[in-house]
Amino acid sequence: MRSLKFPQMFNINTTNVTTSTEYDASTRQNSFLLLEACRGSLLGDPYFGNALEQYLFEQNDYVLKDIVIDLIYNQIVNFLPQIKVDRRDIEIIQDAVRGKLICRFTGVSQIDYKVYTYSLNLLKNSSI
Repeated sequence: MRSLKFPQMFNINTTNVTTSTEYDASTRQNSFLLLEACRGSLLGDPYFGNALEQYLFEQNDYVLKDIVIDLIYNQIVNFLPQIKVDRRDIEIIQDAVRGKLICRFTGVSQIDYKVYTYSLNLLKNSSI
């Protein structure tokens, strides 16, 4: 079973923020779970998750790409407060040969103020 992972914000003995690799891994997992979840799948919050399945058989053009980017941007802004993302930093990459739809976004960490780039495969159950 999957669940949200939170970085350990403070060490047991000191109040120093933990390493950025743990933060990066937890944010990557949380963003993947957010984009993988269907809207309404989290009990108590009908807005958590995306509605990408309703666009599965739509015509593939630039309008659909903008709609998908808007959906992803709204989900990241609302449910991942630990990372600040700009809409222009989100891109959708299609690889029809390998059967992949990759969402790549760059954001600034609100914990250590470093820039991280995340690439998530939206069609499989594993991230890149």
